[in-house]
Amino acid sequence: DVYKRQPIMYPAELVKSWIGTWSVADFWKMLLYKLYLLNPLTMLSEAYRKTLLPLTGLRLRGTAVEVMPLDYWMLTASAVICLLVALGGYAFFNSRKWVFAERV
Repeated sequence: DVYKRQPIMYPAELVKSWIGTWSVADFWKMLLYKLYLLNPLTMLSEAYRKTLLPLTGLRLRGTAVEVMPLDYWMLTASAVICLLVALGGYAFFNSRKWVFAERV
C-alpha cells in the first residue's frame, strides 16, 4: 500500500538530500532548507528524534544519506519564533479581550 510508506514527517537529512537533487542554484537550495528548518514543529520533532532515536542507515532512492547533528542555531531561531508568535497572540488578545467577551 502507498499509505504505509508515507511518513508524517521526513527527517531533515532526507529533505536536504532531496532538495540537493533539484536543478537550481545552491543559494536557493540552502535557503529552502533553512526555511524548512525554521518551522517550529520541524525543529522540535528533529530535536526529539535526534535525542531519542539516533538515525543510522538513511537511504534516498538507494543512495546513502549522511546523518547530520542537531542544528542548535536553528533550534534557537525556532524557539524565538515560537516566543514571538506567543507574545504577539497575547498582545492581540489583550487588545481585543473586551470584544471577545461581548460576543460570547
